[in-house]
Amino acid sequence: MKARILFPALLALTACHGNPYEGKDTSHLSTAPTVDHAQLPGFNILAPTVVEVTEGSPGVSIPISAQVLTGTPVLSAENLPSFGSYDAKTQMITLNPPIGASIDPKNPLETTRKYEIIVKATSTDAPASFIQQTIVLLVHHQAESLNVSGLNQFVTVFEGTTFQTDVHVSSFNFPKGPFYPVANNLPEGVTIAPTSDPTVFSVSYTPNFRTVTRDHYKHTCFDPNSIEHLCQDFNSTLNVVDPKGDSAYVYTSWTVMDVRQSPVITAPSSVTGSISNVDFYIQAEDPNDEAIPSLDATTQPTIGKLDVQVVSTSKGSVNAHPSILVHVIWSGDLRKLSKGAQDLTFSSCASAFQTVPDACSTTTVHASANPAGSDVTADIPTLQVLEGQTLQTMITVHSQAFPNGPFYLNATDLPEGMTISATSNPTQFSLHYTPDYKTVIVGGSGVSNCSKQRNVLSLCKTTPWKLDVIDPRGAVSSTSSSVTVLDVRQAPLVIMPSSVNAVTSTTADFYVQVEDPNGEISPTLSVIQPGVGAVSVTPVANSAGGVGALPYSMSHLIWSGVSTRGTKTLSLMACTKDTSGTQTNCVTVQETVNFN
Repeated sequence: MKARILFPALLALTACHGNPYEGKDTSHLSTAPTVDHAQLPGFNILAPTVVEVTEGSPGVSIPISAQVLTGTPVLSAENLPSFGSYDAKTQMITLNPPIGASIDPKNPLETTRKYEIIVKATSTDAPASFIQQTIVLLVHHQAESLNVSGLNQFVTVFEGTTFQTDVHVSSFNFPKGPFYPVANNLPEGVTIAPTSDPTVFSVSYTPNFRTVTRDHYKHTCFDPNSIEHLCQDFNSTLNVVDPKGDSAYVYTSWTVMDVRQSPVITAPSSVTGSISNVDFYIQAEDPNDEAIPSLDATTQPTIGKLDVQVVSTSKGSVNAHPSILVHVIWSGDLRKLSKGAQDLTFSSCASAFQTVPDACSTTTVHASANPAGSDVTADIPTLQVLEGQTLQTMITVHSQAFPNGPFYLNATDLPEGMTISATSNPTQFSLHYTPDYKTVIVGGSGVSNCSKQRNVLSLCKTTPWKLDVIDPRGAVSSTSSSVTVLDVRQAPLVIMPSSVNAVTSTTADFYVQVEDPNGEISPTLSVIQPGVGAVSVTPVANSAGGVGALPYSMSHLIWSGVSTRGTKTLSLMACTKDTSGTQTNCVTVQETVNFN
C-alpha cells in the first residue's frame, strides 16, 4: 500500500515516481487543512488533513471517526473521486487511483493532482447539526520501471530502542543501480547507510530519551500492551534517484513513544549515627531530563522521628539531569532501637502526564545508632582571585575510617559561577571559579577595601559558603570557607573622531566620549595642554549606565589660539576610579588636528 497520510494518530508510507515539486509552482497544491463548517461543542472529526498516494497504488485505506456530545456519530464522505469509495460500516475510505489520476486536465504539465474529500459528522440525537472537514488528497505521477520498498506502512519506535529496516530499490533500466537517496525532514538521529548491495540501503533510528517530553509531544497513544504513552509524530520524505535522474518517493510518518526511565537514586547503603541522631543525604535524578523527581520516605522508623528536608533542586542543564537533594534526619532516643538499627526505604518518582504512569525507583538505607561520629576533614585552601581571572584548586578529603572514600560533597551559598566537581580520585574534588568584572561593584552590597598584590588597596568582596562532606556510611562533616574577589579596574574606552579639521586657522573643536567597561562609574577626561594655544574641556553629558548601556561622560573640547598651521597632536587622558579613589586605571590617547 502506497500512501502518505498526515494524521496525528496514524502512520503511513507511500512511494511515487517523478519529483512532483522540483522546478514547479505548487501554490495551487496547498495542503493546508480547511474547516468548512463551524465547530460544535462536543463534536470532533478524527481524520487526516492530507493524504498522498501514487497513481496505480491499489487499496489505500483512510480510517475516519468522530466524537459527538450525545448519541451515536454518523459519518459520510462526499466529493469522492471516481476511484474512491466509502464504507459507512467500517468507516473506511478506500482509494484505487489508476494510472493517469495524477493528471489534471486544467494543468496537464503538472505531475501531481489535488482532490478534496469532504467528511461530514452528525449525531443520531441531533441530525440537523453537523461539522465537516476537508481531506486534501494528492495523487503523484508514477515514473516507469523504478520502485522503492522495504519500509513498513506503520513505523512506531520506543525511545531508547532501535528501529532498523532495509530499503530495496528495483529498476528495469538499472537493475544494479547505482541509486542515490536524498532525505527531507527526517527525525533527528535517523541514518541512511549504503550496504554491499548498491540496490539496498539500511535505515536505522534510535530516538533518545529526550525525543518526547512532557513539554514536547503531540498526542497520547497506546502500545501493544494497552499502556498509554506520550507520543510525537514526524513526517519525512525519502527521494531515491536513479542514474537517469528519475526518482521515486517514500513518504513516512514516524511515531515515537515516550519511555519513562526510573529516577537514578544516589544514597548510602548503610549509615551510622549517634544514639540520638542519624543523618545523611540522598539525591535523585531524572535520566529523561524532563522533570525534577520527587523523593520521599516510604517507611517510618519504629523509634523517633524521620524528617526529610529538601536541600536543593535543579531543573538540569546541558551536562546535568534534573535532580533533587534531600537531607534525611532521624532523631530521638535511638538507644531503644531493636538491634540498634533499622532499614529505611525511600521512593523517587519522575512524574509523567495525566493518565501516563509515573516512573519510580526505591532504595533502602540500613541506619544504625552508634556513639561514634565522622572523622572526615576537608582541606580547603585560602581562596582569593582577581576579577576576570580563573581560580582553580583542589579540595582534598581525609578520613582514617575511609582513606579511599568515596565521598560526596554538598556545597551551599556558593558565589555565582563557582563549581565543585568530582575527579578520578575519589578523595579529591576540583574547584573552579572565574568571577566577571561586575562581581565587585562600586557601592555594591558586601564590598569593602582590602589589600591586593604588592599592598595596593583595592575594593573587594568576600562571600562565605558551606561544604558538607558525606562519607560512605552517610555521616556528615561540615566545614565553612569563603572566597574573596578583588576588583580589577579596566581601562576606559575612548570614543573620538579619527582626526579633526579645524573650523578656522586658529581654532578647532570636537567631542569625546569615555565609557567604563566595568559598568560601574562614569570615567573622567582631562587634556595634556599642548605647546601652542590652549585647550578647554567642558563636560556636556554623563550617565550612570543601565541595562545594555555602559556608564559614560561626554566632553566638548575647544583648542584655540593656534598661531601656526599644519597637523598637530593633542594628548588626552581618560581615567576610571572607585568612589574612595583607592584604585585608578587611566589610558592616554592622541587626537590629530589639522589647522590649515
